[in-house]
Amino acid sequence: MTTDAAATTSIATATVAEKPRALVHPWLDIWLLGGLSYLGLLAVWLATDVAGIELRHDLPWWVFYAAFAVNYPHFAYSYQLFYRSYVGRLFGPETEPLNRVRLLLAGIVVPALMIGYFAHVGMVKDRDMMGYGVSAMFFFVGWHYVKQGYGVLITASIYKNIFYQSWQKHILVVNAYAVWVYAWMRGNAAVYKRDYYDIKYMAIDMPDNAVFIAGCVAAVTTLLAVIALAACWRKWRRLSFGGVLGYTSSSYFWVLFAAVHPLFFYMVPFFHSLQYLTFVYKFKKSEFEQTRGAAASYPRHLMKTVAFVLAGIVLGGAMMDWLPKWFDNMAAVQNAGFTRNYFLVSFLLFINIHHFFIDNAFWRRDNKEVQQYLFRA
Repeated sequence: MTTDAAATTSIATATVAEKPRALVHPWLDIWLLGGLSYLGLLAVWLATDVAGIELRHDLPWWVFYAAFAVNYPHFAYSYQLFYRSYVGRLFGPETEPLNRVRLLLAGIVVPALMIGYFAHVGMVKDRDMMGYGVSAMFFFVGWHYVKQGYGVLITASIYKNIFYQSWQKHILVVNAYAVWVYAWMRGNAAVYKRDYYDIKYMAIDMPDNAVFIAGCVAAVTTLLAVIALAACWRKWRRLSFGGVLGYTSSSYFWVLFAAVHPLFFYMVPFFHSLQYLTFVYKFKKSEFEQTRGAAASYPRHLMKTVAFVLAGIVLGGAMMDWLPKWFDNMAAVQNAGFTRNYFLVSFLLFINIHHFFIDNAFWRRDNKEVQQYLFRA
């Protein structure tokens, strides 16, 4: 989930709510926006380092089912939200020019290019090209995480009637990007090959000096971000703890220090998706509450909401697991010598990368639905 630096423009003059605003609940927000990830790290540390449970090198079964329950639906919900009003936003007069470009890229250009790319890879059976796709996914995932973290901070702060000044927002955005760039460069500081399913992808040999400079930039902007947060606290005499936790978790805990524990690395997508679903919950809850009193009956809106939830679960499982595995089984002979997971890897890479661009285009201040069901709700 992302948001513009100017997302609070039409919100700053709103009256203070009579009761505390929250995405789910004031206390639950703290855990859903990032707090649970610290408990997750504590749990795996106690299990492996204290209780002595042996770490397995394959993907733990409970991580697999957590993906089905949380991670896969969060991808599907982004598609459901984005494309249902896509044409109207793309051509709507309220859409800002730059965001119209984002919509065009996310809705048409990026998926078309990726479909062509993976189709070509399948026809020529080029393992190296498939590996480049894996590298692209790991590059963009950090960008997506830190942008969502910034959006969490701004939105959660709005709910507490805390508004950051432009210079503070700019510093926080730059810091998030700086941490992402440094984390990516540090992860590519040496040449090595790793496996994503049975596809090998290669890290880039980044120069040590470049990594050092990126680390210095990340450190300086981190200090500036602390100053920006302190200035905000000084003005408002409070901060959104859930928002700050969401920002720091996304940028530092899930990107820069994701490998702090071997098992925790596998859990990061779960906590990121949980953070995202908090906003989907608020969006759909507000939509349901605001539309159920309209001409249509209450049962109709209830059924639409239930259908949305169930469709996300089914579509997520189908697109991220069932369908690509079925295609791979059907094409096992044709893909012999190339990869037995061609469709699975292609689907996973396509949906992940496309999702990053979808969210970058959807959660914007000129999106009337986002304003109505999230910021003003």
